[in-house]
Amino acid sequence: MKDSETSKRYTFDLHYKGEQSDLGEIKQFKYSYKGTSGGGSRTQEGPVSLDMLHSGGDGTGAFEREDSVIKVNVEWDGHSEEFELKNDKQGN
Repeated sequence: MKDSETSKRYTFDLHYKGEQSDLGEIKQFKYSYKGTSGGGSRTQEGPVSLDMLHSGGDGTGAFEREDSVIKVNVEWDGHSEEFELKNDKQGN
């Protein structure tokens, strides 16, 4: 969300489609994301809760353009998955 030309706020939500009980069995969980204007990461040891799949912040500088691609990497207990988030503009 663009507040002005020199500041920004952002949120990143990773949604798990399974049951909370499945996440509780994970011993180590990490996710990271990177776009053209920056990124972030989070690591969790022990049980993972659904509310931990959210991060955000604010700062100054650039913000993501509408056509930006955000690369996401999720790792858990020796497994990993990578995917890209792209803006799907309606009408194109």
